[in-house]
Amino acid sequence: MNLVLKDFILDLDRLRRMLELAQRLSAFPSFAFEPEVISSEPLREAVTYLHVTTKDSHSDMPILNGVLLLYLAGRFENFVREVFEDLCDSLAGECAEFSHLPKQMQENLVRYTADVIASPRKYGHAENGVVAFVSMLADNLTGRPLN
Repeated sequence: MNLVLKDFILDLDRLRRMLELAQRLSAFPSFAFEPEVISSEPLREAVTYLHVTTKDSHSDMPILNGVLLLYLAGRFENFVREVFEDLCDSLAGECAEFSHLPKQMQENLVRYTADVIASPRKYGHAENGVVAFVSMLADNLTGRPLN
């Protein structure tokens, strides 16, 4: 199984467990609670704290669920981006020359390389990275082999 997919599935499982926990926590204040039946003092204090806190925070549970939903959306977006990057890398790896890439990919590489050259720090590159990008773009456009 693809590593990107495997990581995404693990995150979905983790998210499912967190949603189940949130659901159980929201139901916790409705349970009858008698602290004296718990013999262990540390456990009694912890359960009492949990019972009081979940009761006081009951109206805040939609916020937690909303945060988890936002996390899911961001994680899915990241998954799609990683899959697309992997696909592009695989496609580029099969081409010995820039001219062998699909036309639209060639055009986008030139366009987005120009954006990076214009604002290298915006894309996480130092100013001296511009020279490398210009050199690589020149090699691509003059027909030098990619590898």
